[in-house]
Order: sequence, then C-alpha cells, then structure tokens
Amino acid sequence: MILIADSGSTKVDWAYFTPNGEVGRLKTMGINPAHVSDEAIVAVLSGEIL
Repeated sequence: MILIADSGSTKVDWAYFTPNGEVGRLKTMGINPAHVSDEAIVAVLSGEIL
C-alpha cells in the first residue's frame, strides 16, 4: 500500500493506493508535529485511518 498525506494544522488530506488497484481518499484532523505529541499523532492514525 502507498499512503500519501497533504498535512496542515487544520486538516490532512490522505490518498491511498493498494497493490490490487484500489484507490481511496480520506480527510482527518490536522497533524502538526511541532504542536502535537507523538501519542496524539498515533491516535489520529489509529482511529481515523486504520
């Protein structure tokens, strides 16, 4: 799988591509690593992406 993120402080636009040709797009809350803890980033990825 390929996962691409266009991230800012207010939102993240995600695109993914699977080996079988599936393509998808998602939006999540913003992730700014300068202002968000590692744990918060993992929580967003686990809760909203996976």
